[in-house]
Amino acid sequence: MERISQIWKAAAVLLPAAALLLTAVVFSGTLLASAAVAAVEVEGGGIGESEILEQAVKLQVPFVANEGQVENEAVRFYARTFGGTVFVEDGGVLTYSLPAAENGTAGVAIREFLSVKGGVTPVGIEQSPTKVSYFIGNDPEKWRSNLTTYNVVSLGEVCAGTTLSLKAYGSNVEKIFTVEPGANPEAIRVRVEGSADALRVNEAGELEITTVAGVVRFSKPVAYQEKGSE
Repeated sequence: MERISQIWKAAAVLLPAAALLLTAVVFSGTLLASAAVAAVEVEGGGIGESEILEQAVKLQVPFVANEGQVENEAVRFYARTFGGTVFVEDGGVLTYSLPAAENGTAGVAIREFLSVKGGVTPVGIEQSPTKVSYFIGNDPEKWRSNLTTYNVVSLGEVCAGTTLSLKAYGSNVEKIFTVEPGANPEAIRVRVEGSADALRVNEAGELEITTVAGVVRFSKPVAYQEKGSE
């Protein structure tokens, strides 16, 4: 984090504009591969599983607004990626749910807690054209149709001068911290809880959480600035 802080401070002096810190939670393992391949129908052959997976993991996945279809009222939005589902909750909590495998391997839940400034209520922005409907069970009052989805969910200001937005893709969830000039990126803090077999920082500087359902990686943060269209 020290090196990232130096980048922020240098950039803030050079350009009177906000700087961005990008990090991602990446799903991997056999669950991701099997889910992605099963979701793509190949016509005419000639395309291998590796090519299908490479294309599928790049797809952006919209966040679905929770209008009662998820019992936990703290959940505001969720996105179903090929590697698992991320639930965005009030108070700056993200839950990554890795599903059970066909071989009987149990599912796993990993929760990420952000040190937030006061109460945080997630808000959907950049509405997606995708609509989602649920008709589960025999009780029509529990059915939901034409649910709104969003390409981006904003958690607003999570610490002084820093806002956070989320994007979901086939294999990962991106977290984009926007740090205004003069704000301190060292104020960004996260805590992770859940069932893990191993926890380590790999050679690429990523935090790896090994679970029975696969490996979840928290990527090394990347800092950059936007100037105009660049």
